[in-house]
Amino acid sequence: YELQYRRVGAADWQDGSYGDWSSATVELTLPDGTYETRVRGVTADSQEQTTYTPPALFFTVGVDLKATVEDITHSSASVLLNGRFAGTAGWTATLSAGGTDLFSQVVPVTQKRHTFTNLQPNKVYTVRVLDPTSQMDFEEISFITLPFATPADGMFDRSGISAMWKVNQADQRVTFSLMTDEQSPWLGVGISDDMLMTQSDIITGFILPSGHISVQDRWADGRVRPAIDSSSSQVGEVRGTLLNGTTRISFSLPCHSDDTQDRPLAGSNYLLFAVGRMHSGQIQYHRNNRYFTPQRVTIDCGTVEEPPPSLPMVTSTNTSGEFVSASARATWEVDYYAQVVNFVLRSKLGDWQGIGIANQPAMFPADIITGYVNASGVQIQDRFASAHAKPAVDASSQVTNAAGRRDGPWTEISFSLPCFSTDENDIQVDGEHYLLFAIGDLTDGDISYHTMHHRGVSPLININCSEVPAAPPTTPPPLDCDKTRFVPQGALDVFNGEWCVNPFNQRVHFTLRTSIVDGWVALGVSHDRKMVSSDIITGRIVNSRSVVEDRYARVYRLPEVDSSSQLQDEETSVVDGWLEVSFSLPCTSSDMSDVSVYGDHYFIFATGVMESNELYYHQQRWITPRPVHIECIPDNRTAVPSASTTPDTPPTAATTASTQDPTDSAHEAIIEPESIRTSISSTFTLTCRQTSRDFLVSFEWRRTDGKDLPIDRYTVTGLRGEILTIRDAQEDDSTGYRCEATSFVFGLLTDVAEVVVGDGGITTTSSPAISTTTSSMLSVSPSVTSSPVTTEIPATPEPSTSGIRVYKNLVVSWSADPDRGHVNFVMRSNLPNHWMGMGISNDDKMVFSDIITAFLSPFDGKPIVQDRYATRYGVPELDESSQISNVDGGLVNGHMRISFQLPCMSADDKDIPVSGQHYLLLALGPLMGDDIQYHANLRKVTDKINVHCYVEKPLTPSVPAVVTTAAPTTAPSVPGTSGSFTNPLDNYRVSWRVHDDGSGVGMTLSTTHDGWMGFGISDNQLMTDSDIITAHVESGRAIVEDRWAKGHYHPEIDSSSQVSGVSSRQSDGWTSVSFTLPCSSDDSQDIGLRGDHWFLFAVGRVQGNILPHTQNNMWVSRTPVSISCDPDATPSTTSEPPVTSSALLTIQPSSRDVSAGDSLSLVADYSTDFNISISWMRNGVQFFNTPRVMIPEESIGVQFNPVLLSDAGEYTLTITSLVDSTSVTASYNLTVEPRIIPITVMPQSSSANVGDLITLRAHYTLAPGDEVVRLTWRPLMPITQHRYFVGGEHGSVLTIAPVQAGDAGHFTCEIETLHGRGISHTFLDVVSPQTDPITPRPDSDVCDDTSCA
Repeated sequence: YELQYRRVGAADWQDGSYGDWSSATVELTLPDGTYETRVRGVTADSQEQTTYTPPALFFTVGVDLKATVEDITHSSASVLLNGRFAGTAGWTATLSAGGTDLFSQVVPVTQKRHTFTNLQPNKVYTVRVLDPTSQMDFEEISFITLPFATPADGMFDRSGISAMWKVNQADQRVTFSLMTDEQSPWLGVGISDDMLMTQSDIITGFILPSGHISVQDRWADGRVRPAIDSSSSQVGEVRGTLLNGTTRISFSLPCHSDDTQDRPLAGSNYLLFAVGRMHSGQIQYHRNNRYFTPQRVTIDCGTVEEPPPSLPMVTSTNTSGEFVSASARATWEVDYYAQVVNFVLRSKLGDWQGIGIANQPAMFPADIITGYVNASGVQIQDRFASAHAKPAVDASSQVTNAAGRRDGPWTEISFSLPCFSTDENDIQVDGEHYLLFAIGDLTDGDISYHTMHHRGVSPLININCSEVPAAPPTTPPPLDCDKTRFVPQGALDVFNGEWCVNPFNQRVHFTLRTSIVDGWVALGVSHDRKMVSSDIITGRIVNSRSVVEDRYARVYRLPEVDSSSQLQDEETSVVDGWLEVSFSLPCTSSDMSDVSVYGDHYFIFATGVMESNELYYHQQRWITPRPVHIECIPDNRTAVPSASTTPDTPPTAATTASTQDPTDSAHEAIIEPESIRTSISSTFTLTCRQTSRDFLVSFEWRRTDGKDLPIDRYTVTGLRGEILTIRDAQEDDSTGYRCEATSFVFGLLTDVAEVVVGDGGITTTSSPAISTTTSSMLSVSPSVTSSPVTTEIPATPEPSTSGIRVYKNLVVSWSADPDRGHVNFVMRSNLPNHWMGMGISNDDKMVFSDIITAFLSPFDGKPIVQDRYATRYGVPELDESSQISNVDGGLVNGHMRISFQLPCMSADDKDIPVSGQHYLLLALGPLMGDDIQYHANLRKVTDKINVHCYVEKPLTPSVPAVVTTAAPTTAPSVPGTSGSFTNPLDNYRVSWRVHDDGSGVGMTLSTTHDGWMGFGISDNQLMTDSDIITAHVESGRAIVEDRWAKGHYHPEIDSSSQVSGVSSRQSDGWTSVSFTLPCSSDDSQDIGLRGDHWFLFAVGRVQGNILPHTQNNMWVSRTPVSISCDPDATPSTTSEPPVTSSALLTIQPSSRDVSAGDSLSLVADYSTDFNISISWMRNGVQFFNTPRVMIPEESIGVQFNPVLLSDAGEYTLTITSLVDSTSVTASYNLTVEPRIIPITVMPQSSSANVGDLITLRAHYTLAPGDEVVRLTWRPLMPITQHRYFVGGEHGSVLTIAPVQAGDAGHFTCEIETLHGRGISHTFLDVVSPQTDPITPRPDSDVCDDTSCA
């Protein structure tokens, strides 16, 4: 035979290659192009003998075409064809929009470019490129025209990037628009003075896959990646789109900037443009994709912006004022007593709001405060404007009492500014000023340009902070408040100090005196009597000038000066030959380098000399013998007496006694009204207030019956959420409503109001008064008592199911549920960009503590709670087995609140059980991304707590568990003189034997475990009230300790040990400790061995002086063990009887039709009464908990959620006695029926010509949680041919190109998922140009789920 060929469109056939009919292949060597071929049979002399068969086939050689759309404007775009082209009749470019073809153009083969005109601006179009000869689609490209309908001020266009810019003289800004078709690109524009990248102002922008648009202000110091501008960015009005591979980003820049790393746009500059790829969120080298304007570009910004429009003043006095417009409101009010001005801004436009204080009606120079509310809470920044550009953030913020919330379309922020500020970048609020107002959008989490329409200025106003209110609420106490004096023993002629609390302004006033007139004197506030991590105040006189400095000691050397001082009232003088230094400190401080004076701290005093007018090493220092208690109580109420700091003198009061009723609370929460009776469908409102002057308060509302508030009918309003409103009241709303006011000074304050709706189902008493409960739960002494006596915290606290501890900006509260076996924790802080830490420790040290860290993710605002374990002083490592559950939280009025649950007891050997007595460690620290950083001095060890959580009780035989034992038999075993115990793993053994003279019982504990061994004697099967012996070997020495367990937690060492004859040995991997216990003891914390008792056994690992064990490493004897100490008794041996002989074990359900995707529980049904351990095996291999297949602790079974096809197999359950190590097994054969997965191949039947390209697509539907395992196409011939292409998600698309006659027939697509299988068929009919179409398949052809007949 002969294989002939010709180019498409040519008239004559060309001789090709010859082959024998027995050969499989002939080869042709052809130049690039599109061809058709035919085969003819020939004789040896090349004479034709047969007709052409099969019909002519098309194929293409060497075609490498690519179409691109370039030169896109608001009204035109060009399509360009690149590469080798096979057709001879030209190519077709079709333009469509919205799925409708607009027009089509056949372009000559010699022309590789075609331009479409008369397009609409900012509209999406699609271009299809087709070779009319081979009928092959080369490209389908979508693009969007530019949004500018009028010519721009400037334009730049290259193959990789297009740019436009336009000047807005009114706003004094220039808007840039950059566009590229590159994949995953960044785009950049630079302002240069010399066409070089070095020393250029660079702006880069990109769009992340999440859709987030990022535009960054950078500065290029060289030919490397430009650094992000260290000062504030001047970029505004950021916009961007990513459509069909085209990236467009626009933004605006100010014409003028005073930033040293910005170049002014106004004037003549070279503009640089570049485009590159992104990798891991970073811009990469642009390579050759960078361009610059050939000459300088002149940008004419015209004159500077006009002054902002004046706002109408609604009300204004010297102490308050208000501006109101249709979309914004601003109010301010002077607080004479706190010497601050309180501002409240409300707006329903834009993202951020700002207020400025200026001496003239212009933006600069001005003190600017901006604020907004986002997912992380309220963000308020102190700024300073020195130009018509984004004001820079002030390094030292004077803003206090920041709060914010969203109320429908309105955003409200509030804050306070001091009347007088020492910051050089602040303008004093007191006096005559203009107030500036502005609203704008956020870009990359920062404020952007407000535009000229969203700004305004007030008339000249006078804010007077010295004007005393007509009727002040109370008279400030005199400065000579009752003082506490400290005189070190033996230093009467060298040093003395005194302090007093001024509760009116929440400050503590100190006076320090030293006889070293030319030296210095210092005060330190410390948690632990050490200089490191202490807040230090030093005072001295240098060249007749007073120098009082706030410092912080990080190490044992000269403490460094704090960049943000909280000092006030500083004075120095020389009186009667003594240096006297006075100052005041705030009771609480938000400065990370301060230790708040409020609470209990040691005071460190020191004196020394100076060298070259600088501090030199102290000559003498003194430390208070115990912590000094400082109580700051507002409103001139009674205070707790301060602890005496001089051993020889009695305590003195910290404040002057009040004339009010001594039963009044110094601080409380009050709900108004106290009770409400209302009708159905009405609206009622409750308002909660707290009587202290603490601004750091957040309010939460709860129902006392435990139900949730009606989510669709209630709103919480007010500055901090203090107002609760419920609409359309129903009878179910009849209950008590509790207000929880969390004060970061006074702890948790609560009050309850009763509401009756209709009848309400509430039985009322004859008295209409509603009782309320107000409590302050601090870890320190009560702030108000009926008599001025300091309350001492008991050494052993009483068990309690709830409690609260407060430390600086952290509040931790808990509530235990002993019946359910868990503890609910809530952690709160007003530092949302920090992490909160809580540690459970048995010895008040961080090492070997169970640590919980909690914070809000800086990326999505979701709460993150981590279980950690501290093996050293450093960042505690994450526990791979977390016991945390029910995590919830977020920002509430700018305060971080996170709640979670911990189990009372834990099976994790890295956890310390919450139940029992522990020290609580509290800490705060900064975040770096989602990683916790060092807490520095923000940590505290609280007093010991005693959480009543775990209720010990033996479980009934029907609900067995590892850690308990069944009820005892009716009669104990016969008294014996010896016995033994071996745990199921045979790595712990206990043996005992009564001495021949009956004086005691010899015990031997042996283990291969690298830790401690425990033996207990109990009268109730429980650890509580048990006599415990622990033993371990340390450095070759046996340590045996007699202990007493008061609860289900770490037993305390007995003050009087009855253990004797201690020895130890090590042999063949076993460590043994032997000792003797008396048969009887008169120690109240001992249980004598004589008689009948349950024996307890446990092993664990040593952690300092902590001996924890897991639930899996403790055992209890099945029955009481009877020991006879009578020397005349007949020796016998006590041992545990076999327990598995009567065990009947089955697995339920015995049978069930299970389909993949179902939920299934296998539960063991057995009859036995012994302590057990369990293990599950699948097909002979042991398996453990996974998120989908769980082995719950509360029952013996396996839970599948859901069942997968791969779960099928034989499951074997083994239950082993913890007494005699005997076991019993049961098996279950799990069969999983696959689900039918709906799948359809489209088109279900089709017809194609020889040479066509055809695509088959499989469409399928998966249930939630199901995933595709594999998808397979099965045509009638192997798909390994070079014409078959499988693509799409999971291979769901089959493409044949070009189609040949042999492709006709059935095609099958089979899908296999985690839940089941599916199959679909289609039929392909191939039409040959020179033969009749293939006869359609007869009606008898039938396709089932496996084949076609």
